[in-house]
Amino acid sequence: AAARLRAESRDVSVFSPSWAGEPHAGRAETALQLALRPGCVRMDRAVAGDRRPIGELLPLLREGGVRAVTATGVLGDPRPATVAEGTELLSELTAALVSHVDGWRRG
Repeated sequence: AAARLRAESRDVSVFSPSWAGEPHAGRAETALQLALRPGCVRMDRAVAGDRRPIGELLPLLREGGVRAVTATGVLGDPRPATVAEGTELLSELTAALVSHVDGWRRG
């Protein structure tokens, strides 16, 4: 999408946040949701999924999708996630976004 917008001479920037740890529905993403929408998170139903590093999982994911590595869709373990951890990560991601936008506007 960004390439198309640039081809149309539109000013666009892509922000792709990342964090250390599990790629999907694991500790970090669950912590973020606990910080943002705690009433929507069912920690009583949280289960660990495939905990191998993403580098090991990517070939399997490309070949067979998420179901090839986990029946639940979880990659990692959401059970240790906390609101405090999510609040801290959200602050870090917000600061990174602000920095990205500031750099884009100056660029």
